Amino acid sequence: MSYWHMLSQTVAATCQTGQIGTPVFVRCTAALAEEAGTIKNDLAQIVQDINEWLAAFPRRLYASGLPERGQISLTLEYPSGSTALVALSLAHAQPQVDLTVLGSQGAIYHHQLIQPVRDGPLKLQPTGSAQRILAAIEQSLTTGRPIDLKAEVVS
Repeated sequence: MSYWHMLSQTVAATCQTGQIGTPVFVRCTAALAEEAGTIKNDLAQIVQDINEWLAAFPRRLYASGLPERGQISLTLEYPSGSTALVALSLAHAQPQVDLTVLGSQGAIYHHQLIQPVRDGPLKLQPTGSAQRILAAIEQSLTTGRPIDLKAEVVS
């Protein structure tokens, strides 16, 4: 199981208990991508996991960056007013995750320099269909504009 997948499961479980109230904001800066060619797919997987934490599908997505150089940033807006800022870059020699999830009654903070031998592999493991997110990322990168998405509840 990948480091990200374990972290995502832990955050999802914490959000579901209501310990932080209703999650309203996520900021995730991660250096996890193993190669530039996988960065968009990896980012789509991270967004899919964030959607689970927020129990919603974004209504708007804006992507910027240069995937061929190993960096993409996203701004996500959700129907409830929740937002997420996500940046993914190549891991190089120092993979790490810096994560903040703010809720209506608390927060989750996580910062970790990852040592794959100790913490598990970096490679993200697909847990479902992230195709709509991937298509929106590609479209926003191509057009330089935000992409409106049809809102739907994540179950």
